[in-house]
Amino acid sequence: QEIIRNRLRQHEHALPDYPNDPEPLNQLVAQLYTDCISPLKPRIQIKGQARHLGEPRHQSQVRALLFAAVRACYLWRQMGGRLWRLPLQRHAFVQAAKSAIDE
Repeated sequence: QEIIRNRLRQHEHALPDYPNDPEPLNQLVAQLYTDCISPLKPRIQIKGQARHLGEPRHQSQVRALLFAAVRACYLWRQMGGRLWRLPLQRHAFVQAAKSAIDE
């Protein structure tokens, strides 16, 4: 947690320089995934066509998305979220998301 926070703080000044190019942010988050989450067990296995998965740009995107998913799950649990609440309160979550988007 502390490593992630420190790494993001180190790079936050450079990220606004690339408002229309997500690649620098993807690379930063992908490196966070590689350093902090990838070593953990069990490992996440990605299936797909080797020609796509072999491209560094696609690798960064996949790792950034995996990092975002793991981070969202962590924050969900940290805020009191439980697995059984998601299907039971799905409608409320959808409504909250729609109202947040409309604001």
